[in-house]
Amino acid sequence: MEFKTHFSGTFSAGSFTLFAPTDEAFKRMPDEYRRKLEDPENAELLRNVLTYHVLGTVARSSAITNDLMLEAQNGQNIRFNIYNVNGKTVSW
Repeated sequence: MEFKTHFSGTFSAGSFTLFAPTDEAFKRMPDEYRRKLEDPENAELLRNVLTYHVLGTVARSSAITNDLMLEAQNGQNIRFNIYNVNGKTVSW
């Protein structure tokens, strides 16, 4: 999915952590929602969705603990937890 929106002033110099959805995640997104995000009139919604996936700090996987709360660039808190899936440790 190609996003065309203006993010001037959204990010400043410094370190960031980006949680990038996979292409598969975008493919599973309902067409109606994708069209809504691509509509230039919904640029603020798109900005909110994208900046929810960015932390204004470095977040190393080795430092993630259950119920860790960090603030995303859009001001919302993200809660992290650690799970064991098919014998592999993953955090979300």
